[in-house]
Amino acid sequence: QRKSKHFKTFENFKTFCDVNYFGMRIKFLSEIMFESTEEIFQHEHIHSLLKSNATFDLVFMEAMIPMESMAVFSHKFKAPIVNFQGLGDWITVNWMSGNSLSVAHIPDKHCFGFTNKMSFMERFRNAASTTLTLLYYHTIHLPRQQEIIQKYYQDPSTPHITELLGNIAITLTNDIQTLEYPRPSTPNIIPIGGAHISTHMTPMPEDVR
Repeated sequence: QRKSKHFKTFENFKTFCDVNYFGMRIKFLSEIMFESTEEIFQHEHIHSLLKSNATFDLVFMEAMIPMESMAVFSHKFKAPIVNFQGLGDWITVNWMSGNSLSVAHIPDKHCFGFTNKMSFMERFRNAASTTLTLLYYHTIHLPRQQEIIQKYYQDPSTPHITELLGNIAITLTNDIQTLEYPRPSTPNIIPIGGAHISTHMTPMPEDVR
């Protein structure tokens, strides 16, 4: 199987993270998780949902590697997507949201332990990792996700996956702004890390219901 070539233990995973000079976490995430995406689409409940006439007002998903193909449910149900990012803000999240990638002073926290006062070599590594990540994402990862959509949801009117992801209405990130370095952000990226939901719920207003 494909995933047998990759990391079987956390120790192997951690070792790779420590020695990987240019970051580029996306490749192994895409490879080892690809099969799980297919397994989800092969599930009988997902099959039934894709063929059903059910209606929904909202699609709540995590458009993180490798679940981008789930954005097809937005087209299926003609409903906007609320994208929750458990790993917080990342390169691909910024791309989906149309946010700028200020690689000269904002480190990729998922690949490096850099601060916002990077040396020239750290900036070079940060820029190289970002470039390689987006190159791999658009030339290898997303085309594979597009193939999954075409395989399991054979509707010729379905937009390309890049359009589906570009139409995400809002992204909720697991970030706490007071613990982050200053960075620009578009209004559709909302950090909710540390948020608490009251257990004392008030009834939903009738007009909303």
